[in-house]
Amino acid sequence: MNLPSPLAFVPVVLFCASSVLAQIERPIPYPIPQGAQWKNAVAGGTRTNDGSPGAKYWTNYTRYKIRAELIPEKAIIKGHIEMTYINRSPRTVTDLKVHLRQNLYKAGSLRNRYVEITGGVTVSEVKFNGEDLSSRSYRVVGTVMHVRRLPESIAPGEEGTLSLDWEFRVPGAGRSAPRGVSVVRQGHDRFHVFYLGYWYPQFAVREDVAGWVAEQYMSNAEFYMGYADYDLKFTVPEGWLVRATGTHENAAEVLTKTALERLEKARNSREVVQIIDRDDLESGKVTRKSENKKHTWHFKSEHVRDIAVSASDQYVWDAAHAVVKDKHGEGKDGKCMIHSVYKPRRSWNGRSTKVARHTIEYMSKNVYPYQWPHMTGCEGLAAADQGTRLIAPLSRALSDVPSRRVAGAILLTDGQLHDPKSALRAEDIPKPLHVLLSGRADASDRRLVVVKAPAFGIVGKEMEL
Repeated sequence: MNLPSPLAFVPVVLFCASSVLAQIERPIPYPIPQGAQWKNAVAGGTRTNDGSPGAKYWTNYTRYKIRAELIPEKAIIKGHIEMTYINRSPRTVTDLKVHLRQNLYKAGSLRNRYVEITGGVTVSEVKFNGEDLSSRSYRVVGTVMHVRRLPESIAPGEEGTLSLDWEFRVPGAGRSAPRGVSVVRQGHDRFHVFYLGYWYPQFAVREDVAGWVAEQYMSNAEFYMGYADYDLKFTVPEGWLVRATGTHENAAEVLTKTALERLEKARNSREVVQIIDRDDLESGKVTRKSENKKHTWHFKSEHVRDIAVSASDQYVWDAAHAVVKDKHGEGKDGKCMIHSVYKPRRSWNGRSTKVARHTIEYMSKNVYPYQWPHMTGCEGLAAADQGTRLIAPLSRALSDVPSRRVAGAILLTDGQLHDPKSALRAEDIPKPLHVLLSGRADASDRRLVVVKAPAFGIVGKEMEL
């Protein structure tokens, strides 16, 4: 039986409001209050009140060397990281602060969403410039590691390297997640699709205004990150595809001859080329054969603020290139590779790559040239073979409402529900259950925007939605 999925529509009133607002002069904001730290930075020449960098402005920099391995059947990531901190400030650095965001999933950590408790991250073999640090030299508080006693300070213009081993269990997502939990930038779908964001130890930002900026990570936040260079080697079982931030350095070592030829075609042709197709997937020809049944994928990136990884033994892969207008200067166009990895389905073939290529080319022409060597779209965890989910969100919405106060529910939908066998029990479903169905059976899902809704309704009284 096809049950409905959440409707997505954009009310006309939004467009009407936009046309009216376009005729109104832009309001001028009040002056921004300036705190003592900001005033000190302006006086010190690192900042200016018009927003441009001051003559003495500086930012510190990092080089990351990451060696990590995914053990899919256990959903374990373990690795070794070397983090070289480059002090470009005029002051000596005597301590370091490191984000361990995987501790969001540790019991007792502060957070603003329900997440799966995995035990968080374990760190060991902590060293600075090769010298072992005693446990008294550092302390982990929630999602931040404070290295308080460096064996040697980092003078202006100098650098120091913090290294450590770390290990954590990747939380489940979608069908692999416990009831009612959120997917927060990383997770796995039934041990076959892994998406990793905020997944490795990362230096906090030390700046000229506030010094170290190292707030706790509570899940509902975007982070302030410093620029860095990354050298990543990521090991997975043979037959797994890996995509990550940066340039793939060892394609010839892990990909088949056929896949390499297809990639070359994608670099020089305007058509979307299937690098790994369903036949390759089903016949075990995704990667080269390996004696130890593992492959290490090598990626490098420069002057970026973070890296993410997507890995799966169920991905197909297609690619093309975009023409980036003025990438190398006015009148000097360049290229950017476009990659898409996803579970095989007819409706996705080439579609994601075409959309991404159009976006890169359009924005490069009309806004600013895209600067990086590639753009990769990965099938996300929330969408991994799940489609639209409604029963689980309905269950969460009803979790803290006494059943005697629920008179019914109205579902706005435009298609097919993909979680009819979710954890919501039959007796939990409010009655009556009304469905407002819109859309066509062959149409793509759309986004639901509820513009205005009351906090509650009274039986027998009209209400406006």
